[in-house]
Amino acid sequence: DVNTVALLSQLRALQPTAAFLALFMRNIENKAQLARDQGFDAYLEKPFDPVKIDDFLEEYFQTHEMLIVDDNVLQVSDFAGNTERLEKNYLRLAKLIEDAVGKAAAACHEIVVLDLTKSPDSPKLVNVIVKTNARCSDMGLVLRIATAPELADFYKGYKETKDLPFFKTAEEALSNQAA
Repeated sequence: DVNTVALLSQLRALQPTAAFLALFMRNIENKAQLARDQGFDAYLEKPFDPVKIDDFLEEYFQTHEMLIVDDNVLQVSDFAGNTERLEKNYLRLAKLIEDAVGKAAAACHEIVVLDLTKSPDSPKLVNVIVKTNARCSDMGLVLRIATAPELADFYKGYKETKDLPFFKTAEEALSNQAA
């Protein structure tokens, strides 16, 4: 006999940054709206769907490191998920890269290497590359991109990225040996 909405408001007072989820059975209609109306951040549905559980873990616990930063080398890892999750991943990736470029500039590097050799193969990365290049330019840094030759040709097909330097590996990009 616990009023979950009242309990939720008490828990929010104690843990204002925590994410609170509602748990619904499959037969409940308008679960997302009901969860929002009651003040929950999201919901899970029983029986559990492994894909939705993975999406939940990634969103709230960020279990996958999508950007590995090693000084001025930014390696984008492969990531997956449903379409909505992928959109959020690319937005998150762009923010992580923006922060890493700022740190590379603060460390007095002259170049930033965006290593896409292990990244997802997606046209959405063109937007990430464009934003990264703009951020690097704003900071006085040169952007170099490491990726497979066939993907370099793909990226060079866009007017925004056609003049960027592409390399086969991050090591080549660091030593300036064009592919």
